[in-house]
Amino acid sequence: MKKYILYVLSLYLFINPIIATNVLIVAPERFSTSSDLLSIPLLYGEGELPSTCVVDTKLNEITPDILTSRGSNLFWAPSGTVLTPAECDLVDQARGAFGVVRLVQSMWRHTLDSFPKVCPVTGCTPLCKALDNWNKQPILTIDSHAKCETGCQLNAYYDPSTHTLVFPQFLDKGRMKYTCSSFDVIAHESGHACLNAMCPDLLSSDRSDYSALHESFGDLTALFASLDIATSLEQSRWLSSPHTGTCIGGDLTGTCIRDPHDGHSVSCEPHDLSKPLTRFMCNYMSHLWKTRTKGASTRDILYQAQQDFLEAMLYNLDSENILQSIIDYFATHKVSIRDSYFAALTAQFTSCSLIDA
Repeated sequence: MKKYILYVLSLYLFINPIIATNVLIVAPERFSTSSDLLSIPLLYGEGELPSTCVVDTKLNEITPDILTSRGSNLFWAPSGTVLTPAECDLVDQARGAFGVVRLVQSMWRHTLDSFPKVCPVTGCTPLCKALDNWNKQPILTIDSHAKCETGCQLNAYYDPSTHTLVFPQFLDKGRMKYTCSSFDVIAHESGHACLNAMCPDLLSSDRSDYSALHESFGDLTALFASLDIATSLEQSRWLSSPHTGTCIGGDLTGTCIRDPHDGHSVSCEPHDLSKPLTRFMCNYMSHLWKTRTKGASTRDILYQAQQDFLEAMLYNLDSENILQSIIDYFATHKVSIRDSYFAALTAQFTSCSLIDA
């Protein structure tokens, strides 16, 4: 009987972590032409993810409690106010933004959990420190329809001082568009929040390689997250030729906000300087897929790439140039990627002035 109870308990502990809560997300354009919300499962419940709330500037002008979080779901709790179709669209956008943030948090929490939990008594490994920081992060606030502080421009951002994701609207060809309606934009900014939760010292420095790393992490988060909910066929197609699907934020204006495969020269501006590292990781994922062992699935490959990227980043936080050090870490511990475009641009990592805080 005791043996049976232990078996049932072990089965429960095995099943419980994969019991998912569904959230509604903005459909990623990369693998879906639909603008409707998609329902996707999370690997974690509400209590296992960082505390997150929505303070929606536009919707709060309608009613103060229109958005309510219960579990991992954000839903509309009407307070006797009849909303117009346009206002209902805003509600859907807020729900979708909340869901993408939850997806990203779940994804990086899952990656952190994949590493050994036992930390040494003396000293602290970079992975243990990141996990400890993650568990201490403050409440994350999402303003899904923020006011335009400096005019209606494409300027979504993460504010580390208030731990807030800010998604304003902007004018594009005479039409008002909402940054919280873009899967890539939400996931990118959520990536900033997750990286800051793990490594808060990066944003307290003026070093351009740290800033570029943050931008690459955001873009890779958007790619990883969209691939995470794609079908196996879509994943394998992307892994076979990743250059065909690395346009970031094209669903907002019809043109890429950033694309690591655009072939243009790279400047020392952090958003621009991030592109070679992002491209490198795309090529690394493709390499893992093409050299995979028998039986390895697309999800195995993507998950391995997330682990390897996070490991390479965390173990090189104290290097003189983290961009180059990450590449060297892959060359030493994983594999060197041959890419003439990337090889020509790695010199940019060391030629840019890295200003310490």
